[in-house]
Amino acid sequence: MNSKYKPYFQFSLILLTGLILRLIAFGGFIGGDDAAYIHSAERLYNSGFSLGTSHYSLRFGLHIPLAGMIALFGSGEWAMVALSFISSIGAILLAFLLGRWAGNVRVGLFSALVIAVFPLDVELATTLVPDILLGTLLASSIYLALQNDNHNQTTIGYLSAGLIWGWAYLIRIDVAFLGPFFIAWFFLQKPFTWQRSWVFIGVGLVLLGENLIYFTASGEWLYRLKIVAGGQGDGAFYVEAMAGQELSIFPKAWFLTPYQFGLHYFLLAASIIWGILHGGRKTALLLTWLLGLLLWLEFGGSPSSLFSEGGYVFKSHLLRYCAIVSIPMAVMVGLFLASRSQHGQRILSLALVGAALFMINFNMLNHERPTSSKIAIREAMDQNWFPLYLDITSYHIARFIMKDDQRLNQVHNLQDHNFITGETKVMDLRQLQGYILINKQFMKFKNARNATIPLNVEENRRDATIIYRVDNPMWHSSYVQTRFMAWMAENFIPVANLRDKILGTANSLLEDGDVLVYQLK
Repeated sequence: MNSKYKPYFQFSLILLTGLILRLIAFGGFIGGDDAAYIHSAERLYNSGFSLGTSHYSLRFGLHIPLAGMIALFGSGEWAMVALSFISSIGAILLAFLLGRWAGNVRVGLFSALVIAVFPLDVELATTLVPDILLGTLLASSIYLALQNDNHNQTTIGYLSAGLIWGWAYLIRIDVAFLGPFFIAWFFLQKPFTWQRSWVFIGVGLVLLGENLIYFTASGEWLYRLKIVAGGQGDGAFYVEAMAGQELSIFPKAWFLTPYQFGLHYFLLAASIIWGILHGGRKTALLLTWLLGLLLWLEFGGSPSSLFSEGGYVFKSHLLRYCAIVSIPMAVMVGLFLASRSQHGQRILSLALVGAALFMINFNMLNHERPTSSKIAIREAMDQNWFPLYLDITSYHIARFIMKDDQRLNQVHNLQDHNFITGETKVMDLRQLQGYILINKQFMKFKNARNATIPLNVEENRRDATIIYRVDNPMWHSSYVQTRFMAWMAENFIPVANLRDKILGTANSLLEDGDVLVYQLK
């Protein structure tokens, strides 16, 4: 093969690998935040703009393209996750391009490989969450600005970069903390030009347009910021232990129980130290991008809480937020790998890829809960088990699956939970006739996180008979790996808390009876 085209052939193989891994790890509808996004997008598509009262309903940067997918393909699972999937594949391309900008084609290939097998991105690529889309939009904005520096330095190029940054802001306001990168880029990138100010004008136009629309609809400026700060309809109730505000959550997940991170953040830590000691101007820009957002994710919170009696409140530390910085993470690791000797490159690359594939197989079990409910719901549809009563999350999944089914009015929610107050109204099981579908793991999770009152069918209905069950529906290899990890923890991890945490996770995943369907007689 012509050496000129060999790197691009290698990149094509990396891209294909990333695509296949993401298809294998398909998640689809999970009955969580994606239910709110789908509802908002369908309302936008069917009824046009309306003023929302929660931060979920105001993420029009996500709702508008999602409504476009619904218009083109309907509201099935693939149409729903298409934005995340395209963004995840686009992230591999952007990592290659930014790696090539930061170093050379070899750095670009390492960067693409790092993100192609990143367990967190592989898992999120086929679920409807905003994080991968956000990360790809931010990287697109930055790459466009950097490329514009290297070519014509046109006003339209810089303005477009700012508009893309603004579009990301319409999804989640956290992206405002990309500001330190663009300020550093404005002054440090050579040659200097005042035309770069059009990036800030672009994002400013988006902010101005958003506030004009909200002011016209509500008569109030900064409407969205007030909602996010804890105004109307926001501020869901969480059990304190599951609020995700402890500062140790990210470091533990990166280095102690790195199910969704593999060895990536170990190499990232090494690359940050290497970049500080040996990096140049381009590496400094990458570190500003990466560390600025990581520091916000770790220490950020609600500014309004500074003036409350309880003091400053940290934002939730959800692991999926780290997908926002997957691309600069990949480029930094790519630079670090390319700086090693050929022997070191091989060893570190094999270790990174091996650990990633190991964790990707295990992380398939993160889809166990929704997959179990989907299997049982489709069986209920085939067997005509109606009226059907379900736990709260399975209920949302059933409404999504059955939205065009005439029996939808026979699907009922057993747990009417108010996520603002933390109160649950539970149906009286003694008065019901028909069928009950219970996902035990969903109930445990909702009870631990939101204090949702669980259900016990056997205690309330002695005439209930189990007619169907779903036991460990994911790949057999994932459960074999879970048993292996439990054995390793039990025999080789001396730290009791860590060992117990791993064993608890394994035992929960290996437990039978993920979903039970009861017939009431």
